[in-house]
Amino acid sequence: MPIKVKFGDFQGHVFATLLDPGNALHRLQKPEDESFRLANSIDWYGTTVLKSGDMPEFLKELDRVLATPPNADDTRFLVFLRELAVRCSREARFKLEFVGD
Repeated sequence: MPIKVKFGDFQGHVFATLLDPGNALHRLQKPEDESFRLANSIDWYGTTVLKSGDMPEFLKELDRVLATPPNADDTRFLVFLRELAVRCSREARFKLEFVGD
């Protein structure tokens, strides 16, 4: 089952959902590289919440991966994830929730 990314607020409203059927998020994680702190914190079997305050760092991590995209499908997913992260960064009430299987 692919990981699901929900863009919403802390009141329970979900504004967008993104599925990762190609497991592009696996390419975002770099366990050997501590500079991917937020990407490495995503739990594939549980739920991980990144708050709007986390977005500047998360966007840097995404941009580093997008600088050398592995394939077109991963690029599409990561670009859309980046758009959600930018939206999330705009207000403190927003969050990205990564829901594993």
